[in-house]
Amino acid sequence: MKLEILPTTVIGDVLRYYPFVQNFLLTLSPLYSRMTNPVVFKTMKNIATLQMISRVGGFEVNHFIRLIKQEIIDKGEE
Repeated sequence: MKLEILPTTVIGDVLRYYPFVQNFLLTLSPLYSRMTNPVVFKTMKNIATLQMISRVGGFEVNHFIRLIKQEIIDKGEE
């Protein structure tokens, strides 16, 4: 993988390397639709860690990270 994905990784870094993950997150929870708001995203992209985002969607962080990593693999971007 191009990026080490950890609970402390910020969402902006993930989406910089894997922009398709944003659409994937929308399929996991409607609560992630806030990320489609450009003002909210610009504010949060360098602050919100995967730990924080997993909680918003009701996911345990390690499970959340596994889902993201699997999506990256499925897209052939590993």
